[in-house]
Amino acid sequence: IDAMDRLLELSYVAPTKDQFPLQSSSWRNALYDILSTVEANVEDNNAIILFRHSKFVCTYDKFPKAKHHLLLMCRNYSTNPSCLMNVKSLNDLTKKHLDELREFHNLARRIAAAISGDAYQNSFKIGYHSIPSLHPLHLHIISSDLDSPCVTTRKHIVSFSSDFFVTADEVENHLESAFVDSLPVAVRAQ
Repeated sequence: IDAMDRLLELSYVAPTKDQFPLQSSSWRNALYDILSTVEANVEDNNAIILFRHSKFVCTYDKFPKAKHHLLLMCRNYSTNPSCLMNVKSLNDLTKKHLDELREFHNLARRIAAAISGDAYQNSFKIGYHSIPSLHPLHLHIISSDLDSPCVTTRKHIVSFSSDFFVTADEVENHLESAFVDSLPVAVRAQ
């Protein structure tokens, strides 16, 4: 079965925290630990992986801030020709990333639609934190309910319901604009 055909079969079953890899270094690099686990496990039976694509991988968020919270990342193995592999934040993006970003964002939309049954535009948000706490670049696919035991502070809600959360469409529009070279995506730290 082709990876894109498997999108139709997706079922959201969040793993337990102990199914995630142990943190090998700073918590800011936790996503690198997850990506290493993804590449070491060639089987599709890893509980933290919702969907694996030749260039991208969709994992569950270890500390979900909603009923459905996924992270889409670029796979980091040597045969992946991705230009997004070394991007850490939105400010590292340039127009040369636009085509791959569109592919990345379209995959996120398809994943959200598969989970929610095409009603994702009303029930899911797809975007980035303007000042990410984790590297590398990762795209949040999150249900709009923000209903989770992991939402314990106001900051958790604000990070997905304010200008701090930059939608995939906003990133594409910014990179398409004439001002992209002179106006980075910037938001003050909260």
